Amino acid sequence: MQLEIYNCPRLKGLPPQVANMPALVQVNISCNKGTAAEPGWDKDAIRNAVKYFATGKSKETIQMLYVRDNNLEEFPEEVKDMGHLGLLDLASNKISGEIPFLGENFMPSEIYLEHNQITGFTTQPVKGRNLCFNTDNLETIDASYNRLTKVPDIFTSNTPYYVSSANFAYNQIEEFENAHNGYQGINVTTFTLSGNRIKNYPSCLVETTRRSATSCSQETA
Repeated sequence: MQLEIYNCPRLKGLPPQVANMPALVQVNISCNKGTAAEPGWDKDAIRNAVKYFATGKSKETIQMLYVRDNNLEEFPEEVKDMGHLGLLDLASNKISGEIPFLGENFMPSEIYLEHNQITGFTTQPVKGRNLCFNTDNLETIDASYNRLTKVPDIFTSNTPYYVSSANFAYNQIEEFENAHNGYQGINVTTFTLSGNRIKNYPSCLVETTRRSATSCSQETA
């Protein structure tokens, strides 16, 4: 079942009872922030809406969750318990600070975080590697247009799996996290770092990455 409450700012949010909706597969609650003249869902309303779905009866069946273009100010950590979530779209919100540690069981194939105010990714050691979330199934990650100062060390080249696209363009990146202290590498087809502050091609990327097409142009602004 699909639930779409898209571009409905006058609703001002959702009731807690939506958590009781069973067998949802796709949920789209994007574009509900309204305008300056007619505000829509505030930060608490959108945060609660995500929480209802992430902890409700459909938390094990939802595969796609769209929360794009809202007033979300913090990453909804509850999504880590959504067992079959493959696509998470939190682009164009107001999420600040670090993405929390989400654990080995959170395995999205697509995650969209662009146009926020994210400063980093929290990692913890899991089975011999630093992990924010499990990237074995990851095909696309977009964290462009944020406030990252380092390329996060959340991937690994010690795996048979490849990320199709990793986009960290237009942040404030000057270097790779752990560049001189065991950077884990990344197996990626297209790795985009354009519009950052990297002055030299990172040697850690050469040493650890099997195959990639990297765009790494300098910021000119």
